[in-house]
Amino acid sequence: MTSLAVIFMGQAGCGKSNLCASFGKWLKENEKSFKLINLDPGAEYIPFNPNFDIRQYFTISDIMKKEKLGPNGAMIRANNKINEISDEIIEKIIGSEDFILIDLPGQLETFIFRQSGANFIQKLQTKIRVVGIYLIDAEFLSSATDFVIATLIGTSCSLQLPIDVVSILHKSDKIINQEIIKIVHDFDFLKKKVIEEKKGAMINVVLPILDNILEPIARIIKTSSVTNEGMLELYELINEIFCACGDIS
Repeated sequence: MTSLAVIFMGQAGCGKSNLCASFGKWLKENEKSFKLINLDPGAEYIPFNPNFDIRQYFTISDIMKKEKLGPNGAMIRANNKINEISDEIIEKIIGSEDFILIDLPGQLETFIFRQSGANFIQKLQTKIRVVGIYLIDAEFLSSATDFVIATLIGTSCSLQLPIDVVSILHKSDKIINQEIIKIVHDFDFLKKKVIEEKKGAMINVVLPILDNILEPIARIIKTSSVTNEGMLELYELINEIFCACGDIS
């Protein structure tokens, strides 16, 4: 099996680091080799022992002090620095392991939606197979509109990056309103709920988006770092992207 880099991305607090840790644990239990990579220079704590840690090069706190920047400016500068030393980083993280699990910075917009972050991922995918996993935070989904917005952000990541990006519903253990599950898996029900929530002129804008963008999206699996729900399904999903036959051996 050729190494596969899995990039976990999503908005701040969506659970990327915990999913990296729990998926790595699942891989170990199933006798798959892997590396854990931390590319978040702003993290004060991560729930895994990384094989590569960008904080050994610089941290957000260091940049703020040295360059007299605020936290957002320091994060942008850090991402530029990651791009500047991308060759060295990529050389260190690529290996013979089955999977390379990469935890991105929590501020999605400062990495994915800026050219420096996109450039890093583009360079990485010239060296190794890469797939992006976009985490939709189930804890904060309270309506169909919330789900549409979250899914469109994931779609934006697909447009911005030269890799396949698939969305998953993370923190499934936090779902209280079971209607959310039906919204995620039943497109007709999703459409019905959006129409109820967005009455008026705005619905004429939303409906074409649902029909043309959301309906064709493949199944969205549920995962949880607390219950370990969905780890096998995540493994299968990652492999199916690169194997039309769906063989996960």
